[in-house]
Amino acid sequence: MTARIPTLILILLLSAPLPAAAHDGHGEDAGTAFASVLHHYEALWQILADDSTDGLAEHAEGIREAADRVAADFSVDAAGLKSDADAGEAAAFFSDIARTALYLGSTEDLATAREAFYEISKKLVRLNEERDGERLKVVYCAMAKKSWLQRQEEIVNPYHGRMMSGCGEIVAG
Repeated sequence: MTARIPTLILILLLSAPLPAAAHDGHGEDAGTAFASVLHHYEALWQILADDSTDGLAEHAEGIREAADRVAADFSVDAAGLKSDADAGEAAAFFSDIARTALYLGSTEDLATAREAFYEISKKLVRLNEERDGERLKVVYCAMAKKSWLQRQEEIVNPYHGRMMSGCGEIVAG
């Protein structure tokens, strides 16, 4: 039963209404905030690939704040998405990302953190398809049955960490 509790909490957080967006006074527009989401996402990816949880809460909070900003002041152009992107779906994705990041930041368990990272990754992989300009690489691990985004060619697996760092293949980008 205890193994189901983190999953249940994640489901409840994803279905709960999101609090009003936190504006931190940095004056970031949605496009810059989206870049911040990706910055913190990449930091989380590296932390998990290193089999660590050090810095997890800080970067999860960074994602939450930035995703809240994007969702609150959403526009396709400001988010750096193609003009024909589904704005409603994309805005909802950023709200979901913020909710999941809140949950991710509250865990110290590596397995639970990886599951929450995957929930964020699913949304960002979809948004990556709708980005204007440069896209990140989409990497898929058949063993974990999960995808993630990364910039580099060398595979670095956040789901298996150091044990199987190179497990996966670039499927897009």
